[in-house]
Amino acid sequence: MINDQQNHTAATCADVSPSTSAAAASKEILTLAEIKKFRASYGWCRRFMHRYRFSMRRISGSGRSFKPDTPIIIAKYLREIRELIREHGFTDDEIFNFDESSFYMDAVGAYTVAQKGSRKTYAKTTGHEKVRLSCLMCATASGKKLKILCVVPRKKRIAALEENPDMVIIYETKGIYFKFI
Repeated sequence: MINDQQNHTAATCADVSPSTSAAAASKEILTLAEIKKFRASYGWCRRFMHRYRFSMRRISGSGRSFKPDTPIIIAKYLREIRELIREHGFTDDEIFNFDESSFYMDAVGAYTVAQKGSRKTYAKTTGHEKVRLSCLMCATASGKKLKILCVVPRKKRIAALEENPDMVIIYETKGIYFKFI
């Protein structure tokens, strides 16, 4: 009976969301497999994960799956857009695509190399690890790229931020684009 439960549990593991510990992952697996009154030790969890080729991994992405009718909705939208372009006679140079992305200026990683046995590990930074930049990228349907608009949420200029001829850097305390577009 336990072997069947373990096999069912291993098959169900694909539906498990990433957890922070092996014990939490095994609890979630057992819940999904509808196995009650079972307590797993750390060693059991470790061996179970090894046996079925599971490992604890740092989350590298997240998202949701599409609804089944998503391709139909997208195709309908694209047909409507093409019709509007034809109707109004827009050229490829008059059609723009904007995308905004935010990132930390000095993103400190979670890992570093340190001497074995060291108690504390420090990361060397520029002191701007909390400065979050917002950049707006734009291109035309013909492929022409416009300058990147980068908004830095502060008044004082950051000396370490290098000027780039393909960028426009604006220092704005509220970090908004709308009054610059």
